[in-house]
Amino acid sequence: MLGFLILIFVAVPVLELVLLIRIGNWIGVLPTILLVIATGVVGASLARSQGLAALARMQQELAQGRPPVASMIDGFLIFAAGVLLLVPGIITDVFGVAFLLPPVRALVRRGLANRLRRMAEAGTARFTIMDTPRWPQHESHEHEERPRGRDVTDL
Repeated sequence: MLGFLILIFVAVPVLELVLLIRIGNWIGVLPTILLVIATGVVGASLARSQGLAALARMQQELAQGRPPVASMIDGFLIFAAGVLLLVPGIITDVFGVAFLLPPVRALVRRGLANRLRRMAEAGTARFTIMDTPRWPQHESHEHEERPRGRDVTDL
């Protein structure tokens, strides 16, 4: 895991910088800057429209009583695509555009499902269910008196 984090936060930015310098030398500084800005704007627009479509699919699946697992993963990947496209660089743009393509998202979704299944079978997956806290937590209603009068039985 540490190697993965080093790759993301050190190696990728260095590679992005080297690639941007080379592209800048090849096509010029201004076209390179415009390319970076254009991919950010177009990517944000595409991520927004596809994200709204994924949200609509989630709501539709919930309304039909089905768990929206695939739509939730798609929504996460579309969000990740938007973030990657907003980060200046060619490598992140390639991955961002790839995550916007439905066939690529389907492959990633299957890969994630297989990995989670293997982790669950090996006993290395941990799933946590978080409940909302009671508000306010410090108050107890045990000291309250029952309403006086006859008991009511609801049928």
